[in-house]
Amino acid sequence: MTSNSITDSNMTDTIWKACGVLYVDHVAVTTKDLNQTVKDYLSLPNAKLLRGPGNNKKQNVDYSFIQVEHGLVVEVLGSLPGSPVEQHVSRGGGAYHLCFAVADLDKASVIAKKFGASQVLEARKDDAFDGRRVAFFVHSQHGLFEFLEAFPSAINKIDVSEHESVSIQSSKNISNISSTAKIHDRVYKIFSRVFPTEKPENIIGSSMGNIKGWDSLKHLVLMMEIEKEFELSFDVKEISELDSFNKIQNKLLEK
Repeated sequence: MTSNSITDSNMTDTIWKACGVLYVDHVAVTTKDLNQTVKDYLSLPNAKLLRGPGNNKKQNVDYSFIQVEHGLVVEVLGSLPGSPVEQHVSRGGGAYHLCFAVADLDKASVIAKKFGASQVLEARKDDAFDGRRVAFFVHSQHGLFEFLEAFPSAINKIDVSEHESVSIQSSKNISNISSTAKIHDRVYKIFSRVFPTEKPENIIGSSMGNIKGWDSLKHLVLMMEIEKEFELSFDVKEISELDSFNKIQNKLLEK
């Protein structure tokens, strides 16, 4: 059986289990005033800004991601003219959809339709998620929801050849996925401190060749900050090779 095949046993599961949902990535809210709404959420106890503010050109929205107490992540979507959230904002905005991380987006999409969901946005790469793909659906019992590809490093640890294996492995891999997300956020914060004038959307996926001011001296500063934050050390060869956001993040995952 291939990874895209659907069996009758899938239909005896709940929709989220059958689709191989790994965890809830975030809850999205819409607003006509992104800055004020972000300030409101950041005023909550122990809230912190994860990413943004930024502009998602493909979705035609402004966004910020905020983590509140107990780990819940809120994506604040600011409406723009012609934005897909414009109508929702016109009705007052607020809670918009839940986003679920899945190991296999294509397979999850097929199964969701088997459970009666209608796909309203085909799978596409999303700037707000490092180029990972997202897809949107509407379901009579669950309303609008989003599927997001989990981090590749997390997916590689999961056997997705059978749906049953996803169900068995998912609980074991949630901690690994959470660790990946935490490392991603910590690296992002270090880059933001070292390159404070760089736009947030330019940091993720950046390299020495495309960030202004990332010269050999700034690279040493960056690596020292990485070593201090993660309480480890790199040898000379590693320091010279770790010349991009993704290389640094992947090396930390290895360590």
